[in-house]
Amino acid sequence: SAAASSTAAAESVAEDADSLREAGGAAFRRGDAAAAEQLWGKALQLSPGDATLLSNRSAARLATGDARGALDDALAAVASAPAWPKARGRHAAALSALGRTEGALEACAAGLRLDPSAPYLRSEFARLKQRARAEGLPLPDVPLPPPPPGAAAAPAAATSGAAVAAGGGKAVTESTSPPAAATCAADQGFGGGGRGG
Repeated sequence: SAAASSTAAAESVAEDADSLREAGGAAFRRGDAAAAEQLWGKALQLSPGDATLLSNRSAARLATGDARGALDDALAAVASAPAWPKARGRHAAALSALGRTEGALEACAAGLRLDPSAPYLRSEFARLKQRARAEGLPLPDVPLPPPPPGAAAAPAAATSGAAVAAGGGKAVTESTSPPAAATCAADQGFGGGGRGG
């Protein structure tokens, strides 16, 4: 039937997007950000608006020196999944790479309001506050809770925008996907852990 054929075609596209997502993650983990960017771009053609793919490609673009492209993808990820702290971290990293410290600090603060204990956001926020002080910029008032028990906070000096872009030192594919509440009415194809992020 036509419905069965349509369903099979949709499942095939989803599998292709997942394969490209996984291949992009493998490329990124081995240090080939350019290949990861291309693979995640192809996956986005099959699954447009997927916040996880946009976030991943933002990280890859930042790693290849394309801060403007990283910002475009980060903004699209935030628009697609506004309640996902990692998208806010990508946004902060891209703005930081563009030298827009005040905006980066605001984006990071927005992420911390969503998840005050996120280590990659906490360390990036500390680094950005230090940079903002050096630049004489105003600091947002975001009280930070202590890190969770057993979690060591990364020293601010050892953290960079690229580290946030890469998930705060975690492999991109180890990150969690956006929360289900952040998805639009249309199925955005967000998966569980291990698919990207």
